[in-house]
Formats: sequence, C-alpha cells, structure tokens
Amino acid sequence: MLRHAVRRAAATARALQAPAPAATSMAPARWAVPSVTRPAARRTFTGGSGGSVPSSTSEQARYLRDLNRNDPEAVVRLYEQGKVAASEGNLAEYLKVRA
Repeated sequence: MLRHAVRRAAATARALQAPAPAATSMAPARWAVPSVTRPAARRTFTGGSGGSVPSSTSEQARYLRDLNRNDPEAVVRLYEQGKVAASEGNLAEYLKVRA
C-alpha cells in the first residue's frame, strides 16, 4: 500500500513540474475574425435585374440616361443596390436624380 502511495505522489510531482500544454483555440478556422487592415471592397457591377442591365459601363450609362427620363427612382434603386458599376457616367446619372 505504501508503494502505491509513493508512486502516486511521484506521478503527481512529475505532472506538476511538466510544462502546461499550449492553449489552443477551440473555434474552427472559418470562425476567425477578419483582419481589420483589409481594404474596403470596391463597388463593382454585380449583374442586372433579370438580365436587362447592360454589362459594359458605357452601355450602362446610356441605359441609365434613358431610364432617367421615364423612371428616375429606378436609376436610384439600380445604383444604390450595386446593379450597375460605380463609373463616372453612372454616377452622373445618379446625381441628376438626387439633385
């Protein structure tokens, strides 16, 4: 019985002297917090509503110019939702509605 107590005491002493294991995060890598230093995403053309918005920026500006005559709120909606590129011509048509 004494031998068992001595062995247990020795094992406990060794465990107390051993370095503690490194703490690891239990969260998976996909839950990692994104870096704060990432640049802000640029606003780009993400596609039209039902394929009606042209894909090139010059055609989009022409489309918005025509749309501005009949339905100015549609121009605002398309621009603010990112359905058209943030180009100079598209911005000009958007600002015409907002002015």
